[in-house]
Amino acid sequence: LFILYGVVFLWFRVPYGSPLFQWQADAHLVVEDTPEQIADLLQPGDIVLAIGGQAPVRGRPLYPQPLAVEYDFTIVRNGETLTVSVPVYAPISLKIASFLLPPALLALAGWFVGAVMLFWAHQDNLQALQAGYIFLLAAVVLIGLQGALDGVPGAWVAHSLIFILAVCWVYLGTLPRTSPLPTWARHLFLLLFALAGLLGLAMAYEALFLLPRLTSVQGLVGISLYKLGLLLSSLGLLVCVLLLAWRAVRLPRPSYMRQQLTLLLVFFAIGVFPAIFLTIIPRALFDAVLLPFTAAITLMVFIPAGYLFVIYRKGMLGLDPFFSRTIYLAILSLFVFGFYAAGLYLALRWLNLDGAAAMAPATIIFFPTLLLTIYANKPVHAFVQRLVYGNGRICEESLSEITVALSARPEPATLARIVDTLVAALAIPQAMLLVKNEAGRPVLAASVGLDTPMPPLNSTLAGATKPILRSAARLPQKAGEAFQNFSWAELFVPIVARNKQIGLLVLARPGNDGFYNAHQVSFLTQAANVLAVGSENITLFETARFLSRQALVVREQERKQLAARIHDDPLQIITYAAHELERVNSFVPAGQVNPGPDQITPVVAHLRSAATKLRHICQGLYPPFWDQGVELAVREIVRQFQVEHKLNVQLTIEGQGHDNAPEEITASTCHILTESLNNVVKHGTGAAAKVTLNWTAQSVTLRISDNGPGSADVALPYSDLLRRHHFGIVGMYEWARLVNGELRIELIEPSGVSLFFTCSLHKQAPLPLV
Repeated sequence: LFILYGVVFLWFRVPYGSPLFQWQADAHLVVEDTPEQIADLLQPGDIVLAIGGQAPVRGRPLYPQPLAVEYDFTIVRNGETLTVSVPVYAPISLKIASFLLPPALLALAGWFVGAVMLFWAHQDNLQALQAGYIFLLAAVVLIGLQGALDGVPGAWVAHSLIFILAVCWVYLGTLPRTSPLPTWARHLFLLLFALAGLLGLAMAYEALFLLPRLTSVQGLVGISLYKLGLLLSSLGLLVCVLLLAWRAVRLPRPSYMRQQLTLLLVFFAIGVFPAIFLTIIPRALFDAVLLPFTAAITLMVFIPAGYLFVIYRKGMLGLDPFFSRTIYLAILSLFVFGFYAAGLYLALRWLNLDGAAAMAPATIIFFPTLLLTIYANKPVHAFVQRLVYGNGRICEESLSEITVALSARPEPATLARIVDTLVAALAIPQAMLLVKNEAGRPVLAASVGLDTPMPPLNSTLAGATKPILRSAARLPQKAGEAFQNFSWAELFVPIVARNKQIGLLVLARPGNDGFYNAHQVSFLTQAANVLAVGSENITLFETARFLSRQALVVREQERKQLAARIHDDPLQIITYAAHELERVNSFVPAGQVNPGPDQITPVVAHLRSAATKLRHICQGLYPPFWDQGVELAVREIVRQFQVEHKLNVQLTIEGQGHDNAPEEITASTCHILTESLNNVVKHGTGAAAKVTLNWTAQSVTLRISDNGPGSADVALPYSDLLRRHHFGIVGMYEWARLVNGELRIELIEPSGVSLFFTCSLHKQAPLPLV
């Protein structure tokens, strides 16, 4: 309201044709400049004693209200007192607007940013409250300074706060920060604020009691409080910038706070440098203004906007793209405009051209400016992207690695490696990946830096489909409860497939003091999408493996049934037929016409041969000794390889107690042993093998090693074994998984392969599919 009051008074209660005044000794009104229409009536240096019969008093209306078209000015010129009638009416013009707009625009912009900061601030967000009040105070003081010069009643109230603002500028240099100020700094600021309050009271006393008597503190003691306030406020702003730079230099390079302070310095540069290099310096050196004063002053709104960005960006990711584009456009526009304006000014001054003659140089300079825009676009964009988002290339490379890894190896172990990749890319100290199993319950698929068990997951959060930040401006209540359970978490990234959440990525803050920006959250969302597709592929892959293991069980049962049926039906019939033929042949008298021994004997031999082959087939389909326990089955398999394949196998049995292994464990052990020894026979000619069986009442352990040539393929992941058609090794893994066992195959230096298989003899629930 105070700002609106000051703006309205300056625009509608001060005549546009009024001369420009200054206050000497803070109490005497002196003409500084005059419009052309009254240049012959008033001159710079005239001391104004009265306007319309009213003595001018600083902080009160200079012109009697309501406004008139002209006023009688009583002035002192060269020691002579004169009274002249001065017309002060003038229509609004661009020149007048350019004089009135900068303080109004800057004050309203500062108020807007400060009000937004206070509107968004939480009770516990003390830094946002402090910065918001500082910028509101700055806006009030700015309009008060202008109002005190032009006679806005009551403007002295805001003007007397300029000393408080000077200390606030210094305090602003300590924001934002991650820790409280040290005790000595707090005491120093209390002292500075106390001194500023005393100076403010002195200025209020001057405005209330000295100025109405046409005197001032400067007239009494020779010190201008107004100039002192402006000086201290300017020094406070300079100290603010120096504090920010000093704090940024002391912090390590990858620090999030260093990035925040660097952003503030860039905002300060955009707000101040154009006014210095395009307005003030050209005006002082060449009496030319490359950037209009109105635009230069308006750019100072970047200073409060910068604080708004750095304080709220961690909770409002939408600010990142908005301000990154704004910084990019501002830097590129100022750079290009400065090049064009400076080039045009130098060309016109060198050629001594003006008016319509300047069209040709302006057109010629436009083309190199256009080329400069094209070539400066990428460097400026890269600078802004790195300034706001850091190294985005790391995220892009990591996303490619994740996609390739899941495409090449759709296995649960790949998920853990992907989480490691994400953690390494963003320097995240703690992370957790939860994936729903076939029962719809979240299970831990991967974790980094966590020693505590997984806390319960909030049911409402389990249905979330968008990333949730702990620092978000608006956090749902259920999400707040979830963050309480995961006290270390900063970000939840749902993993969604078919519009349904199938997992959750829980991440701590990046670095020691960092927060996630929009690019990082976008990268993690893309990574979650890749994980969703990969998890679906892994689920399908694991389902296929589960079905293949079920097929192994079914096939094993079919083999057992087929062997039993062959043994119990056709094999018995053939054996009985051969026996009967032999018996009949033994009772046929000599000389009879019936078939003789020379005819029956070959038939019997064929039947015996068929029976032997069927018996071997039965044993191959399901060896009968498999029903006698693990130890006997292992001994028989080793004996067969020693006899039939002449393989040098050293067998060691370790164990005590009753061999109580279930049938499926015996089958898995036998299949793994058979396939392993087959590989030795096929790939290790002349090699020897060692087999060690260790079984107790709780578990069975099988170790197999050989001194053959070996192959690096045995150490390949499961998916690569399938691609290279190593179905024998794949089968061993499936037999081990079928009984919830563990199978490891490793190379032995300098040659050979070592296999380790173990499983519990107790019934276990099937492993969950992820």
